[in-house]
Amino acid sequence: MSDLQQTFQEAPEPEPTEHEVVRAERQGYWRLVWRQFRKNRLAITGLCIVFFFFALALLAPVLASERPIYAVIDGESYWFPIVRDIPELRPIDFSTWEPADDEYALYTLVPHDPKTIDLLRRLESPSGDHWLGTDDRGRDVLSRIIWGSRISMSIGFIAVGISAAIGIVIGALAGYYAGIVDNIAQRLIEIVMCFPVLVLILALLAFMPRQSIYIIMVVLGVI
Repeated sequence: MSDLQQTFQEAPEPEPTEHEVVRAERQGYWRLVWRQFRKNRLAITGLCIVFFFFALALLAPVLASERPIYAVIDGESYWFPIVRDIPELRPIDFSTWEPADDEYALYTLVPHDPKTIDLLRRLESPSGDHWLGTDDRGRDVLSRIIWGSRISMSIGFIAVGISAAIGIVIGALAGYYAGIVDNIAQRLIEIVMCFPVLVLILALLAFMPRQSIYIIMVVLGVI
């Protein structure tokens, strides 16, 4: 080996400058995590999709409802009857109500309630009135998708949260104590993984004393 090669191999790595050390300290852990995360285009795309559906679920009342956002009825102005319970408007069925000449109503983007049934308009094709058509009971499909995103997102977030909490606890205990605790945790996980997930969920739900959306969230999170 030549003296030049030996010099290059034995040369120590350059020490970081004071400016680089201060910059790394200012960035912090989460800023470094975000810096690495945004380099992954697929992860950014997935995050945007999650935020879109989260906003869709959050804004469901102001996106799809048969009640108006603002209305002028009998000379009186009413703001946000879409989210407010106004006693004067309780007798009005907004699914069939139409404003008179001196009345006005500002409706949502999808002016249909997801629960309103109209058997005369069942199984309609997409149109200007029903953008995605209607189902077998005449309910607006787009409105039901928007409101259904609330249930889907809540189940997803809560189930994943429960699953993550259980995984962190078991993984922390197995990693800290190791040995027999680690072996027991791994064997239990392998036993659970032997069963088909869907079959196991249905079996657990069948033994539950009562059925509810919260029970489903817990079962999905545990499995």
